[in-house]
Amino acid sequence: VSDDKPYPSKKTVELLSQLYRSRIWTDERTVNVIASATNSTILKIRVSAIEFFLGIETKMFEDDDEEHKIEKTGSDVNYHEHSKKTKKRIRQVKK
Repeated sequence: VSDDKPYPSKKTVELLSQLYRSRIWTDERTVNVIASATNSTILKIRVSAIEFFLGIETKMFEDDDEEHKIEKTGSDVNYHEHSKKTKKRIRQVKK
């Protein structure tokens, strides 16, 4: 992350941290790029990089918990959402 242009550099740090948080890019190179951003002369870039290292593990665990809560079970699905509720369809759903 170079200090030539602050806006693209800040967006790069935010994007890399989001990709790491989503467990898409979890390699050493991603972490090293964010670590190099902590030495930036621009304060906003430095703060974004430091915030990544301070709270990434808790954010990843929170994301995992939210994913488990969102998953639907078979009983949560409304099979008659777009059809008339008849006795025959109710029996088919139960099977």
